[in-house]
Parts: sequence; C-alpha cells; structure tokens
Amino acid sequence: MRGGGAADPDGELAYAWALGLVLMAPHLDYAIADTGKPEALAALRATDGTLRDRPCTHDEHPYLNHEEEVDLDRVEQLRGVADPTAEWTEYHSREGWLCPRNIARFACIATDIIEPGSA
Repeated sequence: MRGGGAADPDGELAYAWALGLVLMAPHLDYAIADTGKPEALAALRATDGTLRDRPCTHDEHPYLNHEEEVDLDRVEQLRGVADPTAEWTEYHSREGWLCPRNIARFACIATDIIEPGSA
C-alpha cells in the first residue's frame, strides 16, 4: 500500500483499522441509535472499493478462513502483522495479511456483520 495515514483506505495503516473494524463490528450491531455505524460503514466501503482490484500474487488469503469465533484471536494476529520482528506462526504470511485484496475482503466481511446482507 502507498501513502496516506490511518484514515486513508489506501494508507499504510489501512489494514489496522480495517481489521480493527472487523473486531468491532459485532459491537456496532448493538450501538445505540446507530452511533458510529454510518462512519464505520463508509470507511469499510471506501477500503473495499479502493483495494479490491489491486494486483495480487497470492494463491490464498486469510479472509477465506474467516470464522466469527476466531475473531477473538485477531488481536494477537494484528500485533504480529504490525511487528515484522515478532515471531510469526500463522498459516498465512504477513504479506498475505497485508495484501490489499485481503484487507478489502475483511472490510467487506465487517460491512456484512454491521449491516447483514449488504456485502
């Protein structure tokens, strides 16, 4: 990914906030008066739209193994993705986690969690 900050769907930290929204998505479902939902959905849709068609050389992506009960482990996975010096024991490579298409699909998953049937 190139340029931009954390709020940029094309930014270097887009993976962190996109996967963070995957973790938060079930909680946004219970938000009072849709607090935060429109903003989260806009960010997720921007990420998906910006990154989904990027070139990719990976045969598989972590999003293909998404299971809601595994989302609790995502926090540890995010720490490992963010720290290239950390021990890596995940099935998919860090590069696979950081792949724009993987981030786009996780954004799509989070969109569907927040607004079922929208993805």
